[in-house]
Amino acid sequence: MEGWFKHSIPEIRKHSLVENYSASEIEACDAIILFRNWRDTFVFDEGLFDACKNKPFIVIDYAEYGPASMYDEEYLTAWDIIGVRIDPLFESACTEEHKKLTNRFLDCSIKAYFKRELSHAVYNKRQDLNLYPLDYFANNMPDAILLTEEEFYSRPLDLLFNWGFSNPERCKLHGRIMMEIEKFGHNVFLSMAQFEESIRNKSDHSFLLIRSDHHERVDYSMLQQQSRLVLDLFGNGMKCFRNWESALHSISVKQDPSLLVRTFAWTDGRDCLILPTNVNRLNLDDAIDVIYEYTRGGKRHELYPIYKNSIQHARKYESKYYFDNHIYPALDEALLESKPDIS
Repeated sequence: MEGWFKHSIPEIRKHSLVENYSASEIEACDAIILFRNWRDTFVFDEGLFDACKNKPFIVIDYAEYGPASMYDEEYLTAWDIIGVRIDPLFESACTEEHKKLTNRFLDCSIKAYFKRELSHAVYNKRQDLNLYPLDYFANNMPDAILLTEEEFYSRPLDLLFNWGFSNPERCKLHGRIMMEIEKFGHNVFLSMAQFEESIRNKSDHSFLLIRSDHHERVDYSMLQQQSRLVLDLFGNGMKCFRNWESALHSISVKQDPSLLVRTFAWTDGRDCLILPTNVNRLNLDDAIDVIYEYTRGGKRHELYPIYKNSIQHARKYESKYYFDNHIYPALDEALLESKPDIS
């Protein structure tokens, strides 16, 4: 089982031997939770599937498809719902082992399906399928102390862009900001050493653009507490960990989050800022204009109310709130609707 599943789902985390089940436990259970594994190393266990196939299924699907698929116009209309329908855009990425599962799963009873990359087009055509959005959420989310307006505007950074190279759009925006350095000013720092030196020199109204890959992660929480705005772009999927992380201590500046169904929708100008997106790609010209308006232009003094709403909205993605207000109510709706009324 993938580490994200094992360490994130509250009920699963209670069990250290989560991958080992006895036949009697499967026979006695009320439902099977299927955590969809999208990795190339997935191997279909036919014997285990045969033991489970007659049970109701709850699917937890965090599949991500990468930028190449995401840029396709069909990304927001094509289906990838195992047991129901998989369209060519996504089927082409399935290995033979994945196809073994998807073919056999067509005859199973799906009681609830939670989908990460869920478009409005697919969601609106779900018919009698209990289909729900799924997001990344946080266990043990760090506390966020609400700053006064004066404290917030005294932060040294106007903009933080801390990114990994899972999507070339991130690299392009980094480069585009550098191309506009005369417009933004020369207080643009590209490394932790440069940032630390700027702090010693009491620089303010600065940008920090830093590529940090998985082997060199920086303390994003510490950096965000130094910045008013934090960029949040698409990665291998339109949904990422950065969706809630970027709003934890600051204002999240997002590549259009409305393209997918969100459990708790983000609102431009209220709890985040949204960068224009065309055919699933960032509109770089308009994105630069938005960043300029809120860092150097006439809207730079309008940030504090958005900041207060931003950090409040991020708390909805803390695991207890997320489960109590989304996962558990959805399961109640999906699992109880088929029980007979004996009143």
